[in-house]
Amino acid sequence: MQDSTTWVGMDVHKENIVTVSISGDSGTVMTRWETPNTTKGKERLAGRITGLGKARCVYEFNSLSLISALFSPVCSQPDQMSPVG
Repeated sequence: MQDSTTWVGMDVHKENIVTVSISGDSGTVMTRWETPNTTKGKERLAGRITGLGKARCVYEFNSLSLISALFSPVCSQPDQMSPVG
């Protein structure tokens, strides 16, 4: 991957996390994942995001938004995480 930023959007639900990565260069969807909202599922998702290189994450802000604590080391700096909604 080049030196561009990959945007990662997460929709967090009680049972799962739906994640889409979008190329910062072209704006096209690169991948879509559905991961169980479990400790193991979050660990796998963090590994996938880490593999994307430079990534910035956005997520829907609601009562489950504590997920940001898990992904902040993966998705640039914590102050760069962007709640939506």
